[in-house]
Amino acid sequence: MKKVVTTLLIAAFILWAIVDEVREFRANDTAEFYSSHPQRLLYVLGITIVGTIVAVIFYRLSPRGQRSAKLFALGSVAFFFTMFLGYMLFRLLPLSSLLASPVGVALLCLPLIFVGALASGFWYEFFHVLKRGQTRFL
Repeated sequence: MKKVVTTLLIAAFILWAIVDEVREFRANDTAEFYSSHPQRLLYVLGITIVGTIVAVIFYRLSPRGQRSAKLFALGSVAFFFTMFLGYMLFRLLPLSSLLASPVGVALLCLPLIFVGALASGFWYEFFHVLKRGQTRFL
């Protein structure tokens, strides 16, 4: 019984998501966006083709090659977010006068916390793959 209810809830959510996307497509005039500049559609097509090729190559790798590719990807993303966090801190230092107000603290700290959480999550997953050889998410 519990499995049926879970399946129905997932199906209802997927149906709601599809209906919502169709409404957004109509409301935002997405077809006009791509038809006014056809090269945008070619960009999307190019990204799709390159992503498909990368996915096919990745899944044809040996398990050791997949592990190396995951380590490289996770390490690169974690390094990028860490460097971006450092850059944000460097650029926000002159704005430290905003820390006098509570709203200023929130405006300065929330993006830093968000990027820091992303960086720490990717570093955690990187070291998890490094130690155990497998990911929990990818």
